[in-house]
Amino acid sequence: MTNITPYWEANKDQSNSGSIERPFYIGTLQTTTEGYSIGHHWHYHMELVYWAEGRGTVTTGSSTLSVEAGDLVLIPPCEVHAVYVEPNLATSHYVIGFDPELMSPMPQLAFDLKYRLPYSLHRELNWNLIKLPNEQKQRFENMITMMHSEFTTKETGFELTVTSGIHQLMLFLLRHSSVLAQAAPQEDSHSGERMHTFTQVLSFINDHSHEELNAVEVARLAMMSYSRFATVFKQFMHMPLLKYILFLRIRKAEQLLLDPSKTITQIATETGFNHTSYFIKHFRSLKGISPKQYRKRLLGK
Repeated sequence: MTNITPYWEANKDQSNSGSIERPFYIGTLQTTTEGYSIGHHWHYHMELVYWAEGRGTVTTGSSTLSVEAGDLVLIPPCEVHAVYVEPNLATSHYVIGFDPELMSPMPQLAFDLKYRLPYSLHRELNWNLIKLPNEQKQRFENMITMMHSEFTTKETGFELTVTSGIHQLMLFLLRHSSVLAQAAPQEDSHSGERMHTFTQVLSFINDHSHEELNAVEVARLAMMSYSRFATVFKQFMHMPLLKYILFLRIRKAEQLLLDPSKTITQIATETGFNHTSYFIKHFRSLKGISPKQYRKRLLGK
């Protein structure tokens, strides 16, 4: 079996999204008898895993998804995940990775992919597994194979073709899947200026979630009163600020649990929890198992 050691990224510069010029990648893998396994890992970019032939298993967080031909799995940025194919199976799947900022022509969609969808994974079981109807499989697969060919041959202007192809894939999902529609707010679209400001605030919260964040100071960063900020935050994120910070801390803990050299107490401290027992309690509440059990599952021990 082909095994790939789990990896984790220390900073955004190590993302596999590519470079500033090429914030995307497309790969494919076929198996016959050897099987395939890539251990749990995470990255800052969005990833789509499309299963073209055979069957396999994709894990995202605490969920284990059994996939088959015509299935598409959406993996939000920073989500711990893995892929496994049993030996003696003829399979084929594609992986499309891209920076959510690639969706900047639709700022609401870019915002949803980067900030709102990662939390959706923890609200609804298997929300990110899309089973394409038979009449849509061929069209979807044709788009992916065309993009892969362009990415592989790298003829002049291939960046435009691949970028356009990713836009078409996301448009297809917007029109044929309820997943992204459910993530978007039902209210009228927020102004571009307000969304830009709020994106900066969320970026700050993501970078400092392990610290003692003062809600009043965060509101001031957004140039709002605390009460106004609390209302707007809930409109954007569908949850209060403290609940979002807790989610970010647990997600970071998932990533750190991939490192067997770190103790549970160290991870609790590094993610902003004052007491290990408090960390274990909230981790179990969100993930359904203890950090120790989760680590065993991730590392296959």
